[in-house]
Amino acid sequence: MGGLTPSQLRYLESKCREVNADFFGMRERLVKVGRAVAQQGFPEPSVL
Repeated sequence: MGGLTPSQLRYLESKCREVNADFFGMRERLVKVGRAVAQQGFPEPSVL
Protein backbone atom coordinates (compact mmCIF):
# COMPACT_ATOMS: atom_id res chain seq x y z
CA MET A 1 0.00 0.00 0.00
CA GLY A 2 3.00 2.25 0.40
CA GLY A 3 3.20 2.71 -3.35
CA LEU A 4 -0.38 3.89 -3.78
CA THR A 5 -1.15 7.51 -4.55
CA PRO A 6 -3.48 9.49 -2.26
CA SER A 7 -6.33 9.17 -4.76
CA GLN A 8 -5.80 5.41 -4.98
CA LEU A 9 -5.87 5.18 -1.18
CA ARG A 10 -9.13 7.16 -1.05
CA TYR A 11 -10.64 4.83 -3.64
CA LEU A 12 -9.49 1.78 -1.69
CA GLU A 13 -10.91 3.22 1.54
CA SER A 14 -14.27 3.90 -0.08
CA LYS A 15 -14.45 0.33 -1.39
CA CYS A 16 -13.49 -1.09 2.02
CA ARG A 17 -16.21 1.01 3.65
CA GLU A 18 -18.69 -0.23 1.06
CA VAL A 19 -17.88 -3.89 1.68
CA ASN A 20 -17.53 -3.54 5.47
CA ALA A 21 -20.20 -0.95 6.30
CA ASP A 22 -21.09 -2.60 9.63
CA PHE A 23 -17.48 -2.69 10.79
CA PHE A 24 -16.81 0.93 9.91
CA GLY A 25 -20.11 2.03 11.45
CA MET A 26 -19.20 0.33 14.73
CA ARG A 27 -15.70 1.77 14.58
CA GLU A 28 -17.05 5.29 14.17
CA ARG A 29 -19.41 4.84 17.14
CA LEU A 30 -16.59 3.52 19.32
CA VAL A 31 -14.32 6.41 18.38
CA LYS A 32 -17.13 8.85 19.27
CA VAL A 33 -17.64 7.21 22.68
CA GLY A 34 -13.89 7.14 23.30
CA ARG A 35 -13.59 10.85 22.58
CA ALA A 36 -16.51 11.67 24.87
CA VAL A 37 -14.96 9.64 27.71
CA ALA A 38 -11.56 11.25 27.16
CA GLN A 39 -13.07 14.73 27.41
CA GLN A 40 -14.76 13.89 30.71
CA GLY A 41 -11.65 12.39 32.23
CA PHE A 42 -11.50 9.22 34.23
CA PRO A 43 -13.23 8.98 37.60
CA GLU A 44 -11.27 8.00 40.68
CA PRO A 45 -11.81 4.34 41.56
CA SER A 46 -14.05 3.83 44.55
CA VAL A 47 -12.63 1.95 47.52
CA LEU A 48 -14.98 -0.49 49.18
